[in-house]
Amino acid sequence: MKFLTHQRNRRRGSILPLVALSMTVLLGISAFAVDYSVLLSDKNHLQRGCDAAALAGAAYLKRGADETANTNNAREQALLVAAQNSLPAAEVTSITFEDDNTKIRVAATRARSLFFARVLGIGQRNVGASAVASAAASMGPPVPIAITPTSKARYQNDGLPHVFTMIRPGETAFKPIYAGISAFDPFQVFDLRSSQAKAPPEMRDQLAGDLEKPVNPQVGDEFTGMSASVSTLSENFTAGIGSRFQKAAGAPWLDPPTGALSDAWRTVGTRLPEVLAGGSSKNPRIVRFLVVNETNTGISNYQFKLLDFATAYISSVQETPNGLTFTATFLPAGIGSVSKPVALIE
Repeated sequence: MKFLTHQRNRRRGSILPLVALSMTVLLGISAFAVDYSVLLSDKNHLQRGCDAAALAGAAYLKRGADETANTNNAREQALLVAAQNSLPAAEVTSITFEDDNTKIRVAATRARSLFFARVLGIGQRNVGASAVASAAASMGPPVPIAITPTSKARYQNDGLPHVFTMIRPGETAFKPIYAGISAFDPFQVFDLRSSQAKAPPEMRDQLAGDLEKPVNPQVGDEFTGMSASVSTLSENFTAGIGSRFQKAAGAPWLDPPTGALSDAWRTVGTRLPEVLAGGSSKNPRIVRFLVVNETNTGISNYQFKLLDFATAYISSVQETPNGLTFTATFLPAGIGSVSKPVALIE
């Protein structure tokens, strides 16, 4: 009996060191878990602050021709919103601009003192985060109006009205072809449903934004110019644009023309100054044009390739002895197409 009691006491004594060692390991793991959770919380906090700051700053990019003013305003707004999200300026390590000032990158770092990791000589760790935001187009699909890269480059930032005249249907190049006009800015019209479609009523519905299934052209797509008569195209074109003008005249835009739609020079909407200043971004008078090559692709006589897009405010539409003409004021990149910037987290 004494022998059995001695054996039990010896086993009890051997278990105690194991329990103590296990407790030490468990407490150590728990301690490092606390430090890790603090660092992870800091990381998430910085990321939210960077996201909010980048989104706020992106809304101020490309608002006008003065890039210095644009980036200064974007930086100021980013810092303001960062502070509102408990991200002080001292932790914002950099605010930079990319891709021709169309994107803003906000980076932040926080130095965090650790608790239990100090036993291993690790007293502090730096946590970092960054976010990139750019203005996202929210205008929906472009309208079936095509202009040339030359016109876009010439008028993109001047803020002035410019007159465009439709080239003769079926032409293979954007060139002056009307008698008595030595030079003009031309435009072509397409049905965007497919490269071969030539249906003016569908073009009218696309201009008005009334299609049940909107089209979404991509750069590189090819479209065939309509070959209908000028009078047929003109009728459907003015009907489509007229529908946009009527929508713009209602709430919330309240942007009526100052004259009849057919009046050549008296249909400039009252909200144009606000649009140029960066407001009224979804006004129906604001449209996205197709920008296509100035000559046909060679694949087909009337096919043109989509190269880019351009945003403009259509002031008036009129029929003249030389054909269908519209007046438009081009908007700087970002105006008229910005709704909520999209954050690209890196």
